[in-house]
Amino acid sequence: MVPQNSPNEKETRFTQFSLGIFGLILFFASLSLGRALGDLGWSTPRLVGASVGVVLFAASVVIAYPKVFTMLTQHKTLIFLAAQVALFIWSVIGSSIGLEIGTRILVRLNPDSGVRTREQFMDLRPAPFVDAPYFGEEFLSETRSGKGVAIPLGTRLVIPNDQQGKYINVSNGKRRTAFQPIEVKNKVYLFGGSTIFSGEVPDEYTIASRLQQLLNTKFADRFTVENYGSTSVTLAQQFERLRTLQLAPGDVVIFYDGVNDVTQAIYYGHPEGWIIGENRGLFADLNMFQKARLNIYNSFGGRSEFVNVFLYPYEPQLSPPHLKDFARLQTFQTQMKENYYAGMVEANRYAESSSASFFHFLQPNIFTLSHLSEYEKSLLKKKFLIFPGLDNAFTAGNPILKEASSRAFGESLKAYDLSEVLNERANGEEFYLDYVHVTDTANLRIAQAIFNKLTAHLK
Repeated sequence: MVPQNSPNEKETRFTQFSLGIFGLILFFASLSLGRALGDLGWSTPRLVGASVGVVLFAASVVIAYPKVFTMLTQHKTLIFLAAQVALFIWSVIGSSIGLEIGTRILVRLNPDSGVRTREQFMDLRPAPFVDAPYFGEEFLSETRSGKGVAIPLGTRLVIPNDQQGKYINVSNGKRRTAFQPIEVKNKVYLFGGSTIFSGEVPDEYTIASRLQQLLNTKFADRFTVENYGSTSVTLAQQFERLRTLQLAPGDVVIFYDGVNDVTQAIYYGHPEGWIIGENRGLFADLNMFQKARLNIYNSFGGRSEFVNVFLYPYEPQLSPPHLKDFARLQTFQTQMKENYYAGMVEANRYAESSSASFFHFLQPNIFTLSHLSEYEKSLLKKKFLIFPGLDNAFTAGNPILKEASSRAFGESLKAYDLSEVLNERANGEEFYLDYVHVTDTANLRIAQAIFNKLTAHLK
């Protein structure tokens, strides 16, 4: 009799064990789902309530075990179905573990294959940071703990939130400028995008701080440089923020830009728009599977190499199709050129209305270099740093910006083209961290170029 009953006992134990594993998987999967929903805006009480509900459900499954087992021993069909479910679950678990182990081995053998974010790239200490005295875990940690930006209602202003630290400080929406004199007669208002904010370097190494040092040598106690740089802004947004300020006679306004204008007008194909607004629209247009991928990455990307390497959601796979449409591209080029030129004229007029001086500088980018180093060629292959199609967008956009700058200069505006200021480099010297952001040595060279033009006009 015992041998006849043994198979049923084994089946019962197998089913009991499988159901237990299934309950655990369901429990942790539900908690992870709750975390993902929390990242999308669920309140803490809702998240806690959902977690408690999952715990109660798991408890009810455990309590119901005896009745379930009795039913399963009486109905072999249910035993078969339960076994199939358990087999499926074990297959999923085994496959997941195998994929994770395989990915970790791949990343161990080829560390670069696991780099899918800017933060991971920075962890490898790229070539421009080789001699940077400030580079280290403390600096990297601070660059990643930024407080984001504020966008006042009804505006396109993008204002950095205040932040205090050893390396990066923001107060009243302005990045700290080092070496400022205590008492001065006038201000230098420096506007630009993230390259002026200079989040890749400490306060002392920003373009603003380097410019302040240079001004102190020739115009002691006359000027203080105010850093109004902010991520993603175009020339039009810089002018919008300039109009919130009250200039005084003798003040200096500097616009340093170009890259975000090409990105918005040519790459995104919306000359009248703004980058953060464009990104909001892109997220709203994601389909169900893309949003699911985004939520999975946000929940597990920091713990799973497989998710990090193969489910990274922020890396565009294709170049925007309008870049291959000559007629549309030409329309965007024309609109960008007119908007860019008009923005310089309006900003100059606004500054002169307060007896202030206006200077405009067209910034460099990796696509304005006369030749590329092997390191820079490798950057162009990293789609998480340089999106597919950006090279085509800047090939189309850079000459248009130069034309607009040249036109403004020809009409007596103090507009200067610095797009080639980083072309000459010592052997092995590297500046770029992506297609536009640079390190302290490049910031010094840019500040020197700006200073040279200022001294030719200021007395």
